Amino acid sequence: MKTILKFRWLISIIVIIAVACAILFAPNLSKLASDNGNIVPPKDTTSQQYTEKLKDVGADSKSISAVIELDKKLDNDSKKDIKKYIDKIEDTKGVKDTISPFQNKDVEDKLVSKDKKAVMIPIDTDNDRNKTLDAAKDIKHLDNNFKGTYVTGNDIIFDDINKSVDDGLKTTEIVTFVLILVILFLVFRSVVTPFVPLVLIGLSYAFSQGILALLVKYADFPVSIYIQPFLVALLFGIGTDYCILLLNRYKEELGKDQSNFDAVYHTFKNGGRTILICAITVLVGFAALFFVRFELFRSAVGIAVGVLCMMIILFTLLPTILMLLGGKVFWPSKQASAHKDSKLWGKLGHFTSGKPFLALVIVLIIMVPIIIFAPNKITYDNTNEISDDYDSIKAINIIKDKFSEGQAFPVQIAIKDDDKLTTKKGINDLEALSQSIEKVKGVDKVNTITRPTGEPIKQLKATYQLNEMQKKIDDANDGLGQVNDGLGQMNSQVSPLTDSQKVQGLMMQGSQAPQQANQKVTQQAGQMSKGLQQSQQGISQVQDGQKKLQKRLKDMSKDDGINKSGMYITDDMLKNDKIKDSIDQYSDGNGKVLLLNVELSDDPFSKKAMNTVDSIHHTVDNQVKDTSFKDSTIEYGGKSSENNDLQKTIDNDMTKAIVLITIFLFIVLLIFERSIIMPLYMIASILITYYASIGIANLIFDNILGMGGLLLVVPFFSFVVLMALGVDYAIFLVNRFGEEVKGGKDIHDALLTAMRKMGVVIMTACIILIGTVAALYTSGAMTLMEIATVVILGLLIYNIFMLPLFIPAVAKSFGKGNWWPFKSPFDKREK
Repeated sequence: MKTILKFRWLISIIVIIAVACAILFAPNLSKLASDNGNIVPPKDTTSQQYTEKLKDVGADSKSISAVIELDKKLDNDSKKDIKKYIDKIEDTKGVKDTISPFQNKDVEDKLVSKDKKAVMIPIDTDNDRNKTLDAAKDIKHLDNNFKGTYVTGNDIIFDDINKSVDDGLKTTEIVTFVLILVILFLVFRSVVTPFVPLVLIGLSYAFSQGILALLVKYADFPVSIYIQPFLVALLFGIGTDYCILLLNRYKEELGKDQSNFDAVYHTFKNGGRTILICAITVLVGFAALFFVRFELFRSAVGIAVGVLCMMIILFTLLPTILMLLGGKVFWPSKQASAHKDSKLWGKLGHFTSGKPFLALVIVLIIMVPIIIFAPNKITYDNTNEISDDYDSIKAINIIKDKFSEGQAFPVQIAIKDDDKLTTKKGINDLEALSQSIEKVKGVDKVNTITRPTGEPIKQLKATYQLNEMQKKIDDANDGLGQVNDGLGQMNSQVSPLTDSQKVQGLMMQGSQAPQQANQKVTQQAGQMSKGLQQSQQGISQVQDGQKKLQKRLKDMSKDDGINKSGMYITDDMLKNDKIKDSIDQYSDGNGKVLLLNVELSDDPFSKKAMNTVDSIHHTVDNQVKDTSFKDSTIEYGGKSSENNDLQKTIDNDMTKAIVLITIFLFIVLLIFERSIIMPLYMIASILITYYASIGIANLIFDNILGMGGLLLVVPFFSFVVLMALGVDYAIFLVNRFGEEVKGGKDIHDALLTAMRKMGVVIMTACIILIGTVAALYTSGAMTLMEIATVVILGLLIYNIFMLPLFIPAVAKSFGKGNWWPFKSPFDKREK
């Protein structure tokens, strides 16, 4: 520190130049976050591999939906208007294909709502995200006479979330600035003092934004749309806390008989050491996220970069300012050295020192029931992220109200093989697989080649074909009946010739009128000949038909697929126009990829839907054995599948983060506190705080607000923030406690002094951090609002129960054992 003070001007100039360069040459961080910060599972998960497999065969389109809201029920006029609208959509740049609701009755039933007042149009767009967004904007602005038209899809919803966060960021920055200014003015009663932290933290924020943007662009650094709001809230909160601690310490040092140089030096030697430890714990806490898999979580490493930038600013520019202004930094206050002790924390210190066991019991009686009995629900419905004012959410709400959500957000299955699968055996196996999937609890319908509208194509069913053969047999029987009738007529004509008298009569007629008799006999013979010919033809046709039926029955009897799927499929059938259209719709890559859309009966965003996805996986794995798909690659797409992958990734990352952050923090605290005991109860206090605050937050957002629980990333980020920041306050208190012990005081007096001296500092710092975190409520993103709620609850719990009761009580109980297994200050004192 003496070196920094000695060369302060040179060092300050270098730092300012570095900050200026970072600001001037860095790309736009918001744009980078929008382009690269999509919330998706890791690339090796099945939902992401689903997209990659389709890309491999050139089926790289994205699916969006246009939703039309009508003033009145659908009629012929509105049908014509919708058809014209669909034609305009198909002409829109970036649109590859659409599905018209009026292709046939089955499709209309699926895409027109039951009340006939809403119509959904599925659209395939270019796989490029920006082109999809451009297409969605163009579709939205197409001329129409409908009550409303809305476009939605994953990319569109994410873009709206990004816009909401971006708009909210501006408000968050202003609110944070004003809050800190007001709080600092109230704390220091100075015109100058509030602007010192604001200027320094503002520079730190700009510096860290520039560095992060450069890292994202040139080093593939993880980024998310939430990084800037987090930087604002945490850097301004943490940075102001650190500044308050240093400025309060500087007040103390100014009251001593020493030069301004020495006052600044001792401020940073003692207070600086404390905030250095705090900063390292924050750095370590967020840096541990580099080892998790989910990119959204890894992006929080950017907070560590921000804290590092802030420490560079604080340890270089703040000493220069204090050296330049001296006591005038507190102007117009004339009592620069006045530093009020906390009476409240002093009283609490007396209580915890006198009755440490009772203090611990009070804390545990309050915390344990909350942790055990509070709900712990997570929702994966990202439509809760932003307000209903956005068109993408309006479309989703219409779909929820008027259509089957399972239809709008199906589980998508891609079966990919090196060989062609659109053969009669492959399609038969596909139907057998579809039937197995349809039996899974939670599955409503399966759409694929053999069942494009969810119902099997009846012409492919073996029972249907047998019924048709039965009809042909009945027709053949009718033909044989007709042959029999003809033979009967012939017999009636021949039978008179068996009577000798009649024959003799005919001969007599022939002798009398030979020409007429001959004509009559010839006519009868002709009729008999014609009858015989017709009978032979009829019998021949019946025989041919019987041969064909026998062959078909023989072929069917040899077809094992009938037993599996109940369908009998021939090569000729695959040439049928209707079947060909279905094959084109549900296959890609020249028949090497088969597609299935599985509609779920439960909300696609729900936990039940994710459990159904697991059941589908299990069913498919069992059913593909000994089929055309035994060597195929099978991947699962769709929102429910993606959420299922997210859940598993987040659960694994959460476990990993808890372990890593706890270990890293323990190691840092072990090194700086020279103790195993202190780090253990400091970390334990934060863990208790986290689980209690997450339980209360769940009560608020699930039981009271009815939102189905906290959004998927809230528990993770809340844990990281509370662990990284909560330990700061513990360090403030414990370090001052250790400092007082080293100064010659016993455990009781050292705790009392530490609590009195640090009470105001910690409470002020807590209020400021609560204020900056509360500014996230203006972000417009529900994720940030929920994280803000958990963190604020955690800070209140920590500063009401843990810091003034739990930690002092445990510290008093351990006594000299606080420094175990290292030597305590008391041992050094005795020597």
